[in-house]
Amino acid sequence: MPIVKDNYWEATRGHTDYNIGVGNATGLKVNMTVDVLDGCIHACEGCFVNRKRQHATNNDFATILAAQRMFNENDIRFSSINIGPTDIFGNMNIQEILTYDNFKEVVSNCTTVGMVSTLLNDDKHINPIIDGFNSIPKRDGFLYDFQVVIDVKQVLNADYRKQFLARIHNVLNRFTDPLNFYIIFNMDQDFAKFGDLAEISRVVKEEFDTIVEPIPSYQRYSKGKIHNDIIMSWVDMIEDTYTEENQDYLAMTISDKDQGGPLELNYTYSNGEFYSTPFVYEIALIKDEKFRIKDPTDIRSWTNIKTELYVDQLAYSPKTLHCDTCNRREICLNKHVLSYMEYFDFTECVYPREVLNEYRPLTC
Repeated sequence: MPIVKDNYWEATRGHTDYNIGVGNATGLKVNMTVDVLDGCIHACEGCFVNRKRQHATNNDFATILAAQRMFNENDIRFSSINIGPTDIFGNMNIQEILTYDNFKEVVSNCTTVGMVSTLLNDDKHINPIIDGFNSIPKRDGFLYDFQVVIDVKQVLNADYRKQFLARIHNVLNRFTDPLNFYIIFNMDQDFAKFGDLAEISRVVKEEFDTIVEPIPSYQRYSKGKIHNDIIMSWVDMIEDTYTEENQDYLAMTISDKDQGGPLELNYTYSNGEFYSTPFVYEIALIKDEKFRIKDPTDIRSWTNIKTELYVDQLAYSPKTLHCDTCNRREICLNKHVLSYMEYFDFTECVYPREVLNEYRPLTC
C-alpha cells in the first residue's frame, strides 16, 4: 500500500528529507517549489493563490533540471520539489507537464515530491495523472508528500470524516510509490468559524493518523494589511487555544528550528525566475528584486543571497518590537522571517511567542 504504515511519523519528521540533522555532511539541502500548474477548478475558502498565468514548458524544466544538477555537483542535496501552486488534479496543464522529459528527470532525481489536492475531481480525470506519475522511475527512499485540503468546518462531523478518509485512501493508494499525507486548510481572519482547532487536531491524529495544519495562502497576496490581519488573528487564536493538555494534538511545526532553517535552502521558480523564499508558516514567495536569483547558472548567486538577507535582517531587528531580545531570534534569522517582516513593514512578532516557548515537540 503506497500510504506509509506510520503516516503520522512520516508527516512530522520520519523521512530523510525532513530529518536534516546538524553535523550531517549531506544535511544541506534545497527545497524547491515550482509554480507551474495553470488554473484551478476549485475555489477553496481563504485561498489567495493566483490560479492563472503559470504556463510551463519543457524548457522551464530544463532550467530547473540545470539548477538541480548544479546543486548536486556542489554537494548541496537538491532532492525535494513541491509542485504548485494549485491542485495537482484540478489544474489545466499537469497532463501535458507529465509528458515533458525534463520534468520526468527532475522527479526521478528527487526523494520527495510534494503536491496538494482536495481530491474532489472525478476519477476519470485523476487516474491518468496518477498513472503519469507512476510511470516515472523513482530513487530508493522516494516519498510523495501529499497535502489534502479538507473542509475544516465539517471535520467534527463523524459521517464527513468517515467518507473523506475513505476517499483519501481510495485515491492516494492508486499511487505505486510510498506516500505520506497530512491535512490542511487555508488560514483566514475569522478562525472562530472553524471551531475547536485542538479538537480538530485530536480527531485527525487519532482517526487519520496524521496532522492538520493551517496553510498561509495569504502569503501569496501583495498587500501587507491582509498578511497582518490574518497573522494577528492566528496568533490570538493559538494563544487562546493552547494548553498543556492539548499541546500533543496541536501540530506546531513552526516550533521546528530546522524546517526552513540554516540547512534547508528554500527557493521558488515562478514565471521563468528563481526567488529565495523566507519560511514563515510556509514559504513566502516575494517577487521582488531583493529576493531574485540574479544568475541561476552560478552557485554563488544562490548561496550569497542567503548571507545577504541574513545580514540585512540584523539591521532591521532593532526596529522591531521584540526580535532583538527574543530567545528565538536566531531561528527566525535563519528562516529569513525578518526579511519577510521588513518587506511588509511588520514590527510585531508574527508568531505566538509565549506558546512556542512552552511547546514541546510533537510526539507519536
